[in-house]
Amino acid sequence: MSEDESRKPLLAEVKKLRRRVASLEAGETKRKRAEEALRQSEEYSSTILNHSPNPILVANPDTSIRYVNPALEKLTGYSMVELVGQKAPYPWWTKETLAKLKRDFKEALTHGVQAFEQFFKKKSGERFWVEITATPVKIGGESKYYLASWVDITERKRAEQRIKDSEQKYISAEKVGNFGHFSRYLDTDRLVWSAGTYYIFGVDPNQWELTRENAYKMVHPQDREKHRRDIEEAVRGAKGLDTEFRIIRPSGEERVIHTIADVTFDGAGKPERLFGTMQDITERKQAEEALRESEEMHHALLELGGRIGEAVVMLQDDGHRVAMHVYASNEWARITGYSNDELLNMSMAELIHPRDLKEATKRYEKRIHGEV
Repeated sequence: MSEDESRKPLLAEVKKLRRRVASLEAGETKRKRAEEALRQSEEYSSTILNHSPNPILVANPDTSIRYVNPALEKLTGYSMVELVGQKAPYPWWTKETLAKLKRDFKEALTHGVQAFEQFFKKKSGERFWVEITATPVKIGGESKYYLASWVDITERKRAEQRIKDSEQKYISAEKVGNFGHFSRYLDTDRLVWSAGTYYIFGVDPNQWELTRENAYKMVHPQDREKHRRDIEEAVRGAKGLDTEFRIIRPSGEERVIHTIADVTFDGAGKPERLFGTMQDITERKQAEEALRESEEMHHALLELGGRIGEAVVMLQDDGHRVAMHVYASNEWARITGYSNDELLNMSMAELIHPRDLKEATKRYEKRIHGEV
């Protein structure tokens, strides 16, 4: 056997060894890349958690705290050193909600929860509100961690409470009359009325259910569409409401209502409610109508009696006596021989000769019915 032939097996082994070394080197490179990618991913995730403006809590399946971010430390007043390893109940839980929180937390560990509101207490004892979204983190189909993200809604809840306190103040302190306050929440259509508003609508708050549908039914049928359109335009344009409409009380009495309201907004700038006042202006509208009729009457008299020396008289039925005087010029007083004041208490029938009264009455009735 030649020397070349004897070296062939050795060369083949060397080639195999080189391939194995190359494969090992490639595997090592891949492993190092994976480790670096994992390190960068963990560093990235840690950076996000640490710099998140919202408080974040990570817990193990046994409820022991694994991690809290700086935002949660700042909000609660507890440090991560104090919290890591601590099991539920957590120090920010309150006695009033302890049982509910235990149930909710167990549900969250298993299925996660979406945006529920809860109040807690800080290390200082101060109460605060958060909106919580939580989810279990599963690896290989098994829940390994519980991740909860909080949003501090304390200011929003305080604003809501101020509104409720304001409404309650109006409801309890308002003097019942022709003036009332109301709130309408746009997302739920919930209504809040003061005592004065119930009085205006002529309903007993203890016997009548305040709902948008029930209130809408009391609006005069001829005014409902305009009333609905006025409200929609006010909300859509984010502007105030200034409108008049008629209502029909349960007694059947018709009243005229003047409403002024402003649109308020939530923290995101979305229209949240209408808050304003209602006033019963029925008597004022009646006075305005009476004044308008009076002005029209005087205008007609001036037109009719413009010529000097012409007798002018205006008559009206009062329901009992027909053709009562409501106006008599000086010339008519001279002709009849009665004073102006005397004529205003007399009907035309008292001035007509009995012989002509029947025919005059017929002509009068035809005239008022438009037959002549």
